[in-house]
Amino acid sequence: MSENKTEHNEPAGGIGRIVQVLINLRWILLGIGFALIAIYWPVASKLSFDQSIESLYAEENTHLQSYLRSRDLFGGDEFVILANRNPNLFANRDELELSEESIAEISALVKQLTGQTLEDEDDEESIEENSESELPPESTGVPGIQPDSVQNLASSLDFKHTRKRVTSLIEGVLIGEDRETNAVVMRLQAEHDAPVPRSETIETIKQIAAEQPRATYVVGEPVQIQDMFTYVEEDGQLLLCLARFTWADTSRLLQESALGDFTDHHVSVRN
Repeated sequence: MSENKTEHNEPAGGIGRIVQVLINLRWILLGIGFALIAIYWPVASKLSFDQSIESLYAEENTHLQSYLRSRDLFGGDEFVILANRNPNLFANRDELELSEESIAEISALVKQLTGQTLEDEDDEESIEENSESELPPESTGVPGIQPDSVQNLASSLDFKHTRKRVTSLIEGVLIGEDRETNAVVMRLQAEHDAPVPRSETIETIKQIAAEQPRATYVVGEPVQIQDMFTYVEEDGQLLLCLARFTWADTSRLLQESALGDFTDHHVSVRN
């Protein structure tokens, strides 16, 4: 009888021993886990996803070196374009005269982006006054863009006698061949000089585009790069969730298998 009792208390193999130890120490391990989370959470919360082209390649990569040389040669300027289609863009298409509604719409968009109206852009004294005075938060424009770099159709076609000549220069940029598609182009500040992350700048621009009375699209290389990293991050989060689910399910199956073997051993010992 005592021999059977001794065999009954012996662990059922290596897996059974490990399972038994984990069960006995489960509360201690849980406490250690929570303690580690509390210790490393402040550090983990400061981690950020490097959303730059340079982070995708090794420094000696030839494609990266070519890209960096090209960026240095052409100044490294990054542009974002807001474009939409307005069938009633012109009051007089032959004279390239914008309708009052179109001018008002473009002016409102420019004000949201820069914090300045078209009149402010044309009036240097007004710009100086605005720079010296404090503007309300809703009039500061989008952080991360260069307000003086914003180009729009209303300002470009402001002078009647130069409209046709100017149109030949801006066609394909601020206005399409269909004379309905028009755009507002802005230059972004360099990432190391911008007051906010690039992702926040582009997200704000997208929000402004969504508020426009007609479908407005946000395009440009910086937008494509940002969207690419956003999709990568979203896919990574999805894979993380799937990995956690798979790990939890596998752990449960292993535990059930080990406990089953452990129980079978006890039953065989008793018999």
